[in-house]
Amino acid sequence: MKICYLADSNSIHTQKWVKYFVEKGYKISLISFSPHKIEGTKSYFIKLPFPKSISPVGSNFLKLQYFLSIFKIRKIVNKIKPDILHSHWATSYGIVGSFINYHPFIVSVWGSDIYEFPYKSIIHKWLIKRVLKSADRICSTSIVMSKEIAKFTNKKIFVTPFGVDVEKFKPPKQESNKKYFTIGTIKSLEEKYGLEYLIRAFAILKKQLNDKKIKLEIYGKGSQEEYLKKLSYDLGLSNVIGFKGYISHDLVPEKFQCFDIAVFPSISDSESFGVAAIEAQACGVPVVVSNVGGLPEVVNNGKTGFVVPPKDSYIIAKKILYLYENKNIRKKMGNTARKFVIENYVWENNAKIMSDKYLELLK
Repeated sequence: MKICYLADSNSIHTQKWVKYFVEKGYKISLISFSPHKIEGTKSYFIKLPFPKSISPVGSNFLKLQYFLSIFKIRKIVNKIKPDILHSHWATSYGIVGSFINYHPFIVSVWGSDIYEFPYKSIIHKWLIKRVLKSADRICSTSIVMSKEIAKFTNKKIFVTPFGVDVEKFKPPKQESNKKYFTIGTIKSLEEKYGLEYLIRAFAILKKQLNDKKIKLEIYGKGSQEEYLKKLSYDLGLSNVIGFKGYISHDLVPEKFQCFDIAVFPSISDSESFGVAAIEAQACGVPVVVSNVGGLPEVVNNGKTGFVVPPKDSYIIAKKILYLYENKNIRKKMGNTARKFVIENYVWENNAKIMSDKYLELLK
């Protein structure tokens, strides 16, 4: 089978999908606006006409550039003649795919492309409806997001979770003698991920505890980095909050294994799935997540972690404190979390769902 992906080659999720099907013996082509190449694929880098930095009207100008690339991409697709054309992300790659008018055509919706994009203007809403109308199959990473997609189409929506590699994301072989009790998160330092509420929760926690061996570790880079560092300084927490910067995905498992609790305090419904929360649970770490988007879907509330209201630092601190003070419950939750992931979010099983959709579509 020949599949042509229109997708961001820099995305770890794109890389996982592509590598899975390459290993299954599929012939994969990848057309991307990012120059990163993925081994085993025939990659095509489409350079946009103008740098984003000179855009006079921001993202709308960038969308115009996507339209300017359609003829070049159509020529490549017609040359490849794939059995299936698959756009990951309903905007940008989805828009391009819909105007190429090649079938069978699949669109995978990821998050802000459905929660935010259609509400920017009448034109944006028209575009998203057009993309969904042109698709022969529509895929969503979560059940809750499929309901959001249904506001713009009457077509059936198939849920295809991301899943994780449970042989890679797993508890450490033996419990180490930790010097610190570590609360941690691994997310981009962007406003939508609500990390300021985690920092404020940690400030509340420190006031309640007389324990110098408790710390917060934040992994990731983003536009809020300086703001979050200043907030930590203003709250007198600079010596107990570590901003660790960006880490490659290969290093993520060992970092989760070092956490006692993982927290994901997102504030936007565009957090459509919650891969990081699944990765942490696969490592036997209980989690605290916000009640937004797909996060409640990937946590068994009260069994594998806690689901809390968004932007509520007091409740976040309360749940962390409960887990801190109850070691046996914390360990039990971690063990249950691991079982929960194995039962629901094993990558091979989730990827097979997409593979089955390909075969069904070709029939």
